[in-house]
Amino acid sequence: MNQFCKNITLNVLPEEKPNYISTEYWSASKGMGVLCGYPNNTGTFIVTAQNLVPSGVYTAWFVTDNGAYPSAPKNVIFTEDGYDPNRLIVNSKGQLQYYIAQLDYNPFEGIPTNDGKMPVRKIVLAFHQDNTTHGLKPGPHISHLSGEL
Repeated sequence: MNQFCKNITLNVLPEEKPNYISTEYWSASKGMGVLCGYPNNTGTFIVTAQNLVPSGVYTAWFVTDNGAYPSAPKNVIFTEDGYDPNRLIVNSKGQLQYYIAQLDYNPFEGIPTNDGKMPVRKIVLAFHQDNTTHGLKPGPHISHLSGEL
């Protein structure tokens, strides 16, 4: 397989939002991602976003037919303490300037799991009202932005 990159528009999921965030602000959220796969069985994921919850704790997820997986390398440690590798740093103005994940797999060929390789179907940015991350599982969250591959 040759190098392949795909631009992904991340759109707001308006179904659920925190009570303390206005519908107008929540609905104005948007993001852009670039997902790349390389011939050496690696990849990258880059994302930016605007109008997120100011200083909010977010994580990025790859959604497959077999559930959600962190948008991070497989060979890293997840501590479930708010500082997992797929945590997104959102500033006080609600901006995610960038997040770059160096992947140790090609996301278009699939995420290696115990059940085989699971192709990425969608990307989700999840907001965590409890101000922490939850390791290898999304934990309590609100899916804020999403983009189909």
